[in-house]
Amino acid sequence: MSFKFTRKPLIVAALALTTALAACAAPHPAYEDAGYLNVLDQGNREIAANPNYVRLPIDTDAQTDQFIDLSYSLYNGEITKQQFTSQLQAAYPDPKYKGSIRWNADNFAQ
Repeated sequence: MSFKFTRKPLIVAALALTTALAACAAPHPAYEDAGYLNVLDQGNREIAANPNYVRLPIDTDAQTDQFIDLSYSLYNGEITKQQFTSQLQAAYPDPKYKGSIRWNADNFAQ
């Protein structure tokens, strides 16, 4: 069995892959916002000092991306505290996380 590849489909596939990789490589704007990073850093210090804070299980890249997207959107006023809270409660429905989600909503709302 022989396969014949033409140049046009290969070029289209290469361009699609290059575009997809370029989109993945672009840093989230949150990582370049000094004010947001300061709020994030201060929040991490407060969490570390609070023995009652229940850590949200943000362990994967997808979970990290979701949290950064939501917290940055809240920080910039693009979503409300209620929207932030609702989306995180959908991702982490265990009632033990409610206080931590609320704390994060208060922390990132301006």
